[in-house]
Amino acid sequence: MRVSNVTVRKRLILVLMFGFIAFLIMILRLGYVQFAMGDWLTERAEDSWSRDVPFEAKRGEIRDRNDVVLATNVSAPSIIVVPRQIQDPVDTAEKLANVLDLDHKDVYKEITKSVSMIHVNRKVSKEKASEVRDLRLPGVYIAEDSKRHYPNGSYLSHVLGFAGIDNQGLTGLELYYDDALKGHKGHVSFLQLQKEVKCLT
Repeated sequence: MRVSNVTVRKRLILVLMFGFIAFLIMILRLGYVQFAMGDWLTERAEDSWSRDVPFEAKRGEIRDRNDVVLATNVSAPSIIVVPRQIQDPVDTAEKLANVLDLDHKDVYKEITKSVSMIHVNRKVSKEKASEVRDLRLPGVYIAEDSKRHYPNGSYLSHVLGFAGIDNQGLTGLELYYDDALKGHKGHVSFLQLQKEVKCLT
């Protein structure tokens, strides 16, 4: 059966129209996603890949009338783990346990929990933090932290009082002026890109 040239033209025009309409719909859809949903999608992507490493605020110093420091802070980093980023839980747990003098089974149990982030050990020495950093373990981070330090030891301890592990005032002047001394907690944000994680230094 022979098809006329007019019929062929009509079919070609019909195919071209369908192609043009499909192309136009695709362009409109891409434009909608890019411009109308762009900010929302970007925000969702950043929420999915971003992590916040918290750090405690440093407490204010307590000084006497001669400006001599009676209570201050010293650096005491904390070790934080993001479980979903750990590639080898057994190896990670063993290495962390060896450096931090912890039980291997306890560390493994902690870093395999279904949580976004956990503190494995808080307020460790700079030396310990440096050893952990040198291990370069995926999913393991060093968060800047501090602990209370009294240069004169127990001198005036009954007046100054002391602060707890979370840097909150518990007794004495530390408690009485806690609102003025405690500061505000913060965090450091980072993005995980293609399994390459920016570690804090």
